[in-house]
Amino acid sequence: MKHNLRALVFSDGLVHIRGGRVNVFRWDEITEVYQSMQKTHRTGRAVQKIYTVKDAGGKKSVLTGELAGIAALGETVQCEVTNRMLPRCWEDYQAGRTLHFGKLAISKEGISKGKEVLPWHQVEEVKLDRGSIAIQKEGGWISWASITASGTPNLFVFLSLVDKIIGVKH
Repeated sequence: MKHNLRALVFSDGLVHIRGGRVNVFRWDEITEVYQSMQKTHRTGRAVQKIYTVKDAGGKKSVLTGELAGIAALGETVQCEVTNRMLPRCWEDYQAGRTLHFGKLAISKEGISKGKEVLPWHQVEEVKLDRGSIAIQKEGGWISWASITASGTPNLFVFLSLVDKIIGVKH
């Protein structure tokens, strides 16, 4: 761990320190969390998780394997943000609003990818599969959609909403 690189977790948020730059994020003000995987430069085989956190004001921090305990930190960030964001998203869904998650959206009609909509009653399964969100249509042989998980903001909010709406396994 570098001396000028730290992440501090508090009950109300996260502080990310990199060099002389300090970013403070309240859990309830974070609007986007992205999770991705990257091969390390040394061996090309080992994989590290990277978490990108953004707030409504445009402030952004990238949390990488340079931080000690990145996996636990990332899990905490995902959990804290999901716990705060999910009730608001559920209210929006119940009110008939469309919720956007990168290339995917959720509405009362179903899951949409661009202009295509898969009605809820036709959704057989939504799961993470080798770095992608795989959406299986009932009776289909191939996935209805396969979207890169790393490009999907608030992935765990998306999966939790789908689970809450139809109880799909993921």
